[in-house]
Amino acid sequence: MLLPKNTLTLILLWLSPLTVFGQLYKVSGKVQNEQSEPVPFANVYLQKVSDSMLVSGTSADQNGDFILQNIPPNTYFVSVSYVYEKSDFLPLEVNEDVSIGPLIIGDQTQYLNEVVLKAPSVKRLSDRLVFQVENTNLSQSSAFSILSKTPGVIVIGDKITIKNSPTLIYINGKRVYLSNTELKDLLENYAGENINSIEVITNPSAKYDAEGGAILNIVASKNLSIGYKGEVGSNITKATYSKYEFNTSHYYKNEVVNAFASYSYNPKKNYKKDESYINFFEGELFDFRRETNFNSTSKSYAHNFNAIVDFKLDDNNQLSLAANVLNSPNKENYNTATDRDLDQQGLLQSYFNSFNILKNDNSNVSLNVDYGLKLGENGGDLKVISNYIDFRDHQFQELTTDYYDEDGTLIDQNNFNVWNKQNYRIGTGQVDYSVALGNNQIELGSKYADIKSRSSVRYEGTSMPDDIADDIFSYDENIYAAYANIGNEWDQWSLVFGLRGEYIQIKAKSISLGNLHKDNYFKLFPTMNLQYGLGTDHIFGISYKKAIERPRYQNLNPFRYFLNESQYTSGNPTLKPSIENKITLEYTYNDKYIFSFYYEHIKKHLEELILQDNINKILNSSDYNIEGSCQYSTDFIFFDYIKQWWYMSSYMSGFYLENSYLSQGNTGVVQKNNTLGFLGQFYNQFTLSKDQSFTADLSLMYLSDYIMGRHKFKNQFTADLSIRKSFYKKRLYIKLEFQDIFNTTNIPVFTRNGNQDNGFFSMPESRSVSLGVRYKFGNYRLVDNHRDITPEELERLKEKSKL
Repeated sequence: MLLPKNTLTLILLWLSPLTVFGQLYKVSGKVQNEQSEPVPFANVYLQKVSDSMLVSGTSADQNGDFILQNIPPNTYFVSVSYVYEKSDFLPLEVNEDVSIGPLIIGDQTQYLNEVVLKAPSVKRLSDRLVFQVENTNLSQSSAFSILSKTPGVIVIGDKITIKNSPTLIYINGKRVYLSNTELKDLLENYAGENINSIEVITNPSAKYDAEGGAILNIVASKNLSIGYKGEVGSNITKATYSKYEFNTSHYYKNEVVNAFASYSYNPKKNYKKDESYINFFEGELFDFRRETNFNSTSKSYAHNFNAIVDFKLDDNNQLSLAANVLNSPNKENYNTATDRDLDQQGLLQSYFNSFNILKNDNSNVSLNVDYGLKLGENGGDLKVISNYIDFRDHQFQELTTDYYDEDGTLIDQNNFNVWNKQNYRIGTGQVDYSVALGNNQIELGSKYADIKSRSSVRYEGTSMPDDIADDIFSYDENIYAAYANIGNEWDQWSLVFGLRGEYIQIKAKSISLGNLHKDNYFKLFPTMNLQYGLGTDHIFGISYKKAIERPRYQNLNPFRYFLNESQYTSGNPTLKPSIENKITLEYTYNDKYIFSFYYEHIKKHLEELILQDNINKILNSSDYNIEGSCQYSTDFIFFDYIKQWWYMSSYMSGFYLENSYLSQGNTGVVQKNNTLGFLGQFYNQFTLSKDQSFTADLSLMYLSDYIMGRHKFKNQFTADLSIRKSFYKKRLYIKLEFQDIFNTTNIPVFTRNGNQDNGFFSMPESRSVSLGVRYKFGNYRLVDNHRDITPEELERLKEKSKL
């Protein structure tokens, strides 16, 4: 039988001489109800009488029969549970193979009124904060909802962040590489009852990729069950247009195989409206103002298939095979824009209308092989992991613009088409080894990544911009990495120190622009986490991390996406990595009050800049390496049950942000954009029934003025409400959710610096109401092996997300 890997009791039992050298026995029996009928798939537990520690467990088969294998001699309690029904504890002396009589499950629902709600708990470790949520009210939520309620985690739209830092999502230590919207869809369909804890890793160790940012690791519950379960679900969301989602998941587990497969289909129709302006200058003097009203309607049809199969070859060998296929064909965007040019007195000079059709086919295939080997007592654990990713994005854009004078007379017209193909192939291989030597925990590993990007663009039309041409762009990158971590605990102290080295080779070439980028470099990335505990109520910590932020592959592609002829977004093939240094001080009181202060500096920070060309009257948005950025932040976290039925968590952060960049034209003059700000998050969960089947959540978030590159963001406020109810002994779930109740999430963004004066107000469908239904069948208490299997490099296939 495959036992949970992270159960301390089982590890100690495995290491004990009794287990290694003593005789092991089996315990068998049958589970019946009070009518002497078999109870299939009931959970069976074996606990030591001396300390009530769990030793083994399994599930009964479809006939109610069960067998517990490899049991050392001792005195135990045997018990059985099924939903809200359970048996009495049966004392059992094991010194030979034992066959016990029927274990009878009785109806225990009369005791539901006496259930005491279990509060989520937080444990501060030297390198992370562990938010324990298993068997709490939060377990009724989706993984996405639990993340949004985790102390210190902020969700703005689809984006998940920790303390204003870019955040990477892991499931059971495996990276999730999807766009923000796809990631939200995945986590909303990942059941919270499968989650043991959320690990908030603000300063990841050298074991993780040197890519900067914080990490949220979703630790799935370890299961003792054997059998099959399945789920089907559907969700409808009403905003400007309705959106639908259909999904199904299936799990199967026996003593050798642990399998998971899921499929989801998500047809969407979205609407977005933008209002923007540009104040153009003639030299240093204001010339004229351009105002734009932009409307976009998009249709998409996304199919997502996941499959994972774990094979237990023997007690020391495990093999995992996994695949993820995402296919989004025939995505269509229909965009219209009206641009009005106004003179210094605000009178109309001219205007033009643009019609923009964008069609897109997108696919992503990820394959993974993961082999794990236990090297015997004190020999450590070895893992060998290999990944292959094939990502394709093919676009067709048709753009037509009609120009009119102030009287509405047509004075010009142009039309051109753009074909753009982007193909990425990524292969990675890595080896990880960990071993405990005395009080020291040692981790060693190496990794190789080979990235090949091939893109092409072709233009066709009667009148096209002067500075565009057909092109083929290639980008090759090889990463060689090795790391070492050592951790130790003594008295009230704990320390984790790590060092990662990476050697990178880069080549970029464009047919029209020539050799754009060739670079080889080696860098070291140290990490350190030190913690001191003064009793159980006071914990002090200090951590340091050096990290790298690499450009996203799509941001390196020099091709353009046009909103209209004079406004476009383009890539920048000359981008270079930025280097981050971050130091954090923390203090935790009574496991409920967490105070932290951190300073972060990023040299040559990668930021999106919107640059207006006052001579040619063009606005271009692209990523650049600015001179640098820094951040000071003081944070406070509190969480507890206010009442037995009311749980609350709060996160408050006061911060100072500053970005430094060269003035327009790179004249050597360094300019700064800075702000003082405040971020407040308050989450409330209300349990509305004694059996905890009816709950409601109220989330409030306030973010004051914020900056990004040259841009400034106005303050925003968000309020979300969700209501959940389960039926039929938690087989059927219904959820009603209201997002952005007051329609206050969307905020203006503007740049005002010298002869750069522009801004926009983007208004996507943030306010919505959704109704979701989820039904479980089979042995629905079984916990799955659902996890992600793709490597770090796939993160860079998507554009860097912005607040």
